[in-house]
Amino acid sequence: MGFNGLYGQDSHAYYQYSLKIKEMLQGSEDELGYFFWPKLYPFFGALIGLTGVPVLFSLKLISLLSFIGILTYINKLIQLYHKKNGILFILIAAATQIYFLRGGFLVMSDMLAAFFCIFAFYQYSLYAQQGLFRNVVLFFVAAILAFFTRYPTGVLLFIPAVAMSYLIFKKSSVLIRLIIVLGSVGLIWFLMVFNSNFLNSLNHLIGTWSPSHIFSRNFKTPDGVSEHLVPNGMYAFGNFFHFGYLSFGSLLIPFYKKLKNAKPVLVTSIIFYLLFLAGHETQNYRFLLIVHPFVLLLLFHAHSSLKSWLKERRLFFLFIIGVLLFNVGFAWYSFRKIYKVHAIEVEITQRVKNENYEGLIYSFYVDQSFKSYGLDNEVKNFFYEDYTHFEKGALVIFNKDQFENQWAEHRVMQNWIRLKKNYHLDTVSLHTNNWIIYRIK
Repeated sequence: MGFNGLYGQDSHAYYQYSLKIKEMLQGSEDELGYFFWPKLYPFFGALIGLTGVPVLFSLKLISLLSFIGILTYINKLIQLYHKKNGILFILIAAATQIYFLRGGFLVMSDMLAAFFCIFAFYQYSLYAQQGLFRNVVLFFVAAILAFFTRYPTGVLLFIPAVAMSYLIFKKSSVLIRLIIVLGSVGLIWFLMVFNSNFLNSLNHLIGTWSPSHIFSRNFKTPDGVSEHLVPNGMYAFGNFFHFGYLSFGSLLIPFYKKLKNAKPVLVTSIIFYLLFLAGHETQNYRFLLIVHPFVLLLLFHAHSSLKSWLKERRLFFLFIIGVLLFNVGFAWYSFRKIYKVHAIEVEITQRVKNENYEGLIYSFYVDQSFKSYGLDNEVKNFFYEDYTHFEKGALVIFNKDQFENQWAEHRVMQNWIRLKKNYHLDTVSLHTNNWIIYRIK
């Protein structure tokens, strides 16, 4: 089976929830159930699915079209700000950078959220120059859509929203100002009263933020113990320097002086969001995706200066070829990791289906993929509950080598240790990367 866009917990959760929404829209009375993330991305996937297009394809199509839309609006903003065509820059700094590119092929909400963000910023930029009311409407519509796709987009768009409101206040009557204030208060009230997910997410985002995390690289959280190569303060600048986001980013440093004339709203939006990321007790390069178009817009002037410097020395063509070759090589290296996770999910699910086993399964991590591939067994996940009794004859799917460090003090490993201590396990099958299927005796 080729790669289908599904890998890891989040993508399977989006896919399965989108299927439930589609069933609801078709008249099903089954409850949708709890869903941790904002629901707009799976909702759009379900809507497209009503046309007869498979939901999985619909979700991938949304990501791909969002990717294309982002590239388009980055270029529109470059033309608006710099009066130049940025297609070549976009090719080497976005379209072939694997950490950004892969978002267009995954069943994840990041690319759609990033599209709404850059589209909103484009509308703000137009309004700042032209003052047309339609840009105000489009900005706030896009900002709301972004927020209900991924909540952290509210951090990235906070500064542009404040700047937009200030410009409107300057040009508006007292009545319009009053409407804006009451509308903002009403929106906040609506979110707090009718969206419990928002409150839970807000409490998590604010409650776990700390300036001390900026200088830390090791964290102990409900998701286990994590150790990272660099502190959060360095990780947050991945858009500028990481090979997966901007492989030639370090070459732009001598030309940063060209950034002194950058738009203040653009700069403060980026800083505000990166500080937000750096203060949390996690590192996930996916979270940098929505700010990448903003960073590229900021760095375009520096790239233009590097381009001129290279052309004077007749090195620009070699630079482009070198960057593209490196990007392709790093993409191959990086994507193997994603595909490996996907392949393991498919391999294990297929093995259980081949057993014709319909009973209980104990597992962790890989079980998120079961329903996506048609495995409807009852599953008890080691993450959610402490188990003192285990059902004999049930299957256990686990990877001790992968989890014993990160989850050493969590119930994930405590459940495993308790199971091993009190029950005999027969090995059913061995799988890639030390995944093993056991049967409880």
